[in-house]
Amino acid sequence: MLFFPTVAALFYFLILSGSAWAKPIYIVAKTIQFGFPVLYVHLVQRQTLSVRAPHRKDWLVGFASGIALVMIIWVAYFAYYRSQPWMTQVGAHIWGKLQEIGATTLSAYLGLALLLSIVHALLEEYYWRWFVWSELSQRWPSWLAIIMANAAFTLHHIVVLYVYIPGTYFWTSGMLFSLGIMVGGMIWSLVYRYTGNIYSAWVSHVLVDGALMYIGYDLTRSYWP
Repeated sequence: MLFFPTVAALFYFLILSGSAWAKPIYIVAKTIQFGFPVLYVHLVQRQTLSVRAPHRKDWLVGFASGIALVMIIWVAYFAYYRSQPWMTQVGAHIWGKLQEIGATTLSAYLGLALLLSIVHALLEEYYWRWFVWSELSQRWPSWLAIIMANAAFTLHHIVVLYVYIPGTYFWTSGMLFSLGIMVGGMIWSLVYRYTGNIYSAWVSHVLVDGALMYIGYDLTRSYWP
């Protein structure tokens, strides 16, 4: 399950992109990815899932870490990357993907942004932090589990970056962005270990994904009707 999301992304985001198979493969892959941990816990570990209410500290840690990461991302974007000529190609590739999935109105894009930033971020934290990292940490030293879990977390994002970032720049800026994703994932793992739940990491993830969705809008601003 470390590598399943990457293999799935290769198919629905790259190999089958634009075909009639892309959406069904995406839905099936996400169902398997997010359904497997529950089945594993119930059928293999014979445990019952439990959810506790968040504490005030959970929200504070999440907001603090999220705001710090958003500031780093936005400073890098607005101070440097936004003015780079090749970023217009990134915007064109993003717009092409939005056309492919039918999100070419502002309301559709807002709905997509909310879905990815809130719902999908929650599912990713449940999968990568609560399941993958927790399982690895029972088998390996905590630091190794954090590195391996977030290296795998980064891999499927590399597929996404490969689609959006033009050739030459993928091997420079794309790899730098990938490193940033891995560091962000490691921070969320540490936050999860500190608080003992996914609320903090989720809030931080929501803020980061929201900031990235705004950058996506900014890069495609000229395409909107």
